[in-house]
Amino acid sequence: AIIGDSHFDQHSRFAECIRLHDWIADDARERGVDVALHAGDVFEKKSSPDERNAFAAWVTKCALFAPVVIVRGNHDALDDLLIFGGLETTHPVVVEQAAAVHIVDAGDTKLAVACLAWPRRAELLASGLFADQSDPAGAALRAVLAGMRDQVDAHAGPSTLLSPAMV
Repeated sequence: AIIGDSHFDQHSRFAECIRLHDWIADDARERGVDVALHAGDVFEKKSSPDERNAFAAWVTKCALFAPVVIVRGNHDALDDLLIFGGLETTHPVVVEQAAAVHIVDAGDTKLAVACLAWPRRAELLASGLFADQSDPAGAALRAVLAGMRDQVDAHAGPSTLLSPAMV
C-alpha cells in the first residue's frame, strides 16, 4: 500500500484526517497488504504533540500487520519524523529523511525500497556529488539516484522507488 500527503494538521479537518487514516489502515489489513509505504508530507509543517500522537497511532496500527517505510516530504520539518522509527511495533518502521535503499520483509519476499526524501537544493550542493557546474543540484540528484539504482540492481527481489518528488 502506498500513501502520501497526509498533512496531519490539528487546525484543518484533523478529526477527518484521523478517521480516514484509520480506514486506510483497516482496509490495508483486510486486503493483506505486505508493506505500507508513506511518500512524505506526513505533516503540514513542524508537527505538534497532538499531530505526532495521531500519526504514531496510525503507524502503530499499520505496523501490526506490515512493515512501514516513511520518507520526508517538503512539508515535513527536518528530524520531525525520526521519532516514528523508534516506536515499539510488531513490524519495523523505517524512516528516511535523505536517500537510501532499505530492504524490508514483504510477505514471502524481500522488497528493496529506494527511498528519496524531498530533495533540498542546499543538501544536494553540500553532497559534493556534482561535476556539472551548469546544474550542480541536478547533477548531484542524478548521482544519488544512480547510486541507489546500483544498490537496487544488486538486489535479487522486487524493488520500488518511494519519493515525494515530482517526476
